[in-house]
Parts: sequence; C-alpha cells; structure tokens
Amino acid sequence: MDDISPFGRALLATGPESLLVERAVSGFVARATTARPDAAVTRLEAAQLDAGALAEAAGGSLFASATVVVVTGLGELPAERADQLVGLAADPGPDLALALAHAGGNKGKGVLDRLRKLRLEVVDCPTIKPWELPQFVSAEARRLGGRADA
Repeated sequence: MDDISPFGRALLATGPESLLVERAVSGFVARATTARPDAAVTRLEAAQLDAGALAEAAGGSLFASATVVVVTGLGELPAERADQLVGLAADPGPDLALALAHAGGNKGKGVLDRLRKLRLEVVDCPTIKPWELPQFVSAEARRLGGRADA
C-alpha cells in the first residue's frame, strides 16, 4: 500500500498495542505529507468531536489544498457522530486522507463494525503474547537497523 496515495482513502488502525497503532497512523500521515507536502494535518480526539469540528477538519484549510485528519480514541466517539464519521470514511474525497484509531475492545464496537464493512486500509494491532515478545524485539531491532538475539 506504500505506493498508493492516501488521499481519497481512509485507514483504520485497531487493537490494544498502542505502539503499533500509532506506528500505522504515523506511517499513513507520513505517506500523505510526502505525497502532498502542503497538506494540513489535524489530530482530533473522538470523545471531543462535534459535527462542526469534524466537518471543519475534513473540509480543509484556506492555506492548504489537502488535509490529513487523524481521529483517535474511536471507542469514545459520541453515538450522534457515528453516521458522520462513517460517511466521511466511506467517501473522503480526493483531498482528504483520513486515519482512524480504535484501541480495541467492545467500546465503540458498533462504529468499528460499520467501518470494517467499508473498503478501508485496515491495520490490526493485536496484543503481543509473552511468548512472542523475543521475536517482536528482534524484529524491532532489525527494523531499526540493529540486531538482537532471542
């Protein structure tokens, strides 16, 4: 997916591993700002969203032709904002890159299920099991250009 522009698309990063969720979101934002360096980046907490804030963030800026919107904490999204957010994710438009982050669990599961039915880029970030930790640490070291033995 790295070669495809994030504009006109939405990302859903979900799971309890906050490091991996944030990495997925940061990678999406980096791809967007590389594709369109003039893009304005806005981060919003789902719990604080009202209709105006989401529409304003997604509508762009006077100073930028493209917008990247990151909405975190989807489990706390007010129920009355769900339709607006799902509609935006279904059709973000050519100048919007939308990243959504959900911490997993049952809170906000209704909106999460609706988002999963859309054709979004989905990154699942499940809990790393204790027996997976040595491989995870080794992979992280390799990703950063180092080495680590189990």
